Amino acid sequence: MVEISLIIEGGVLPGSADVVTMDNSQALRQSLHRIFKDVLGLEVSIKIQLGAGYRAATRQFAASSEKNCCLYVDLDNKRECIPDWFDKLVTENPGKPIHILDDKRQNVFFMIQEMEAWILKQPAAIERWGKDNHYIRTHSNEPIEGHSLIAGKNIEDINKPSNTLGEIIKHFFSKERDGKLKKVQYGKLKSAPGLLDCLNATELKENDAELQRFCATYS
Repeated sequence: MVEISLIIEGGVLPGSADVVTMDNSQALRQSLHRIFKDVLGLEVSIKIQLGAGYRAATRQFAASSEKNCCLYVDLDNKRECIPDWFDKLVTENPGKPIHILDDKRQNVFFMIQEMEAWILKQPAAIERWGKDNHYIRTHSNEPIEGHSLIAGKNIEDINKPSNTLGEIIKHFFSKERDGKLKKVQYGKLKSAPGLLDCLNATELKENDAELQRFCATYS
C-alpha cells in the first residue's frame, strides 16, 4: 500500500487558537481527508496535516524528508500562473525566501484560485448543505447554478471564489435569530467542512485537472 503525507494550506496549527476554532480546523482536516481518500481509492493510505497559511505549509513541505510527502495549496490565480507561484516564494518576502528543490516541485498541487472553487463547481452541494443545516431557502424560484456570479462561467477563472461563495450563500440562505431572518454568512473554518462533506468526490475529480494529476502521481 502506498503511504502519502499531504500538507494542506488551511486550518490552524495545534494549540494556536481557541477550542472552537481548533475543533473547526479538525473538522476541515477530516472533510479534506474524505475527499482525497475517495479520489485516491483503497490502495492508498493518506495522512493529512493542515499547515495554516500557505507560507507556513510550504516551509513545512520544503523541509520534509518524508517519502511521498506532497503539498496542496490555494493558487490564488489562474492555472497558467502556476510558475509565478514558485517565483513568489522568493520575491514576496526576500528576507525570508522559501526554496523548493526542483525534484520536489512536481509534488506541489494546487486548488486553482482557492478551495472554494471546488464548492462552486457543484451548486447541488451548496443546496444540500443548506438543507442539512435547516436554513431557510430564499429566492426559492432561482436555481443556485443560475446565479449570475457563476452561470456560464469557468469557475477556475473566478477571482476570490471565497467571496463569490459568500455572496451566493447570503443570497440563497437565511436563518431565524431572535425572531428575525438573518442572512447566512460563510466562514472558511465554520462552513467549509460541511460544504466539502456534500461534494461528490468522483465528479470533482472529473472536473479538476490538478486532482487528476494528484491521483495519477499517487494511485
